[in-house]
Amino acid sequence: MSLHLTNGVGQRYDIIVTADQEDVATDFWMRAIPQVACSENDSTDNIRGIVHYGTSTGTPDTTGYSYTDACIDEDSSNLVPYLALDASDNTYSDEEGVTVTKNTDGFFRWYLNDSTMALDWESPVC
Repeated sequence: MSLHLTNGVGQRYDIIVTADQEDVATDFWMRAIPQVACSENDSTDNIRGIVHYGTSTGTPDTTGYSYTDACIDEDSSNLVPYLALDASDNTYSDEEGVTVTKNTDGFFRWYLNDSTMALDWESPVC
């Protein structure tokens, strides 16, 4: 069994893998093969993990997926939402006031509608 997903630099996907192949094997490689056409990576053949079924701790004997290196996105026809959400025809448009200030230390502070984010870095979730 082989599943592949083209994922460019900075892209994110949430995927669901159904673990129902125990009759095929109990250990599977999970690999990330960088698109060197888009970026540099010193460890192109060493980004991998093993998915085990049950109590197995074996090493898979499979080889990597053969692909053509290119700086491309996944074909959108391959992307199927787990929960399809239809966007409505309703639209919302509003102009927001954005400003930037620079303090005497040379740091910038962005404002949206005259409000800026100020965090307590000792407790950033409060």
